[in-house]
Amino acid sequence: MLKLTYTENNFNIEYIETNLQDWIENRVTFSLRTGLNGYIEHTTASFLLPSILVDKTNSTILVEQNQNIINIDCCDRNFIEVTLKGIWLCSNVESDTGIFVTHLDTCAELYFLQLQQHQNFSYA
Repeated sequence: MLKLTYTENNFNIEYIETNLQDWIENRVTFSLRTGLNGYIEHTTASFLLPSILVDKTNSTILVEQNQNIINIDCCDRNFIEVTLKGIWLCSNVESDTGIFVTHLDTCAELYFLQLQQHQNFSYA
């Protein structure tokens, strides 16, 4: 699974070898045991990638292999926007900071992780 962490000034992607449902159950259990508020929503998350890093053929294959989960759009000649479907977890409904998790095929997850290691990207 991919874990995208959105903070006030940063964005990070992690590859986690845990089942998505198990990970969410553990987070909910943790929140209940610690008394921390939590909000969970099925939604989408987006981030920008420099178009120079993204191979169009690979992008097309990723979208086809992960139908209805990944969408890739050209923003301009310098950037593409990647939109993923998944689950948003945060402390309150209106928070812009939190964690987004999704499950793609392993090749797609590792591809996005590798791209982030080459260059920090921005969230849209």
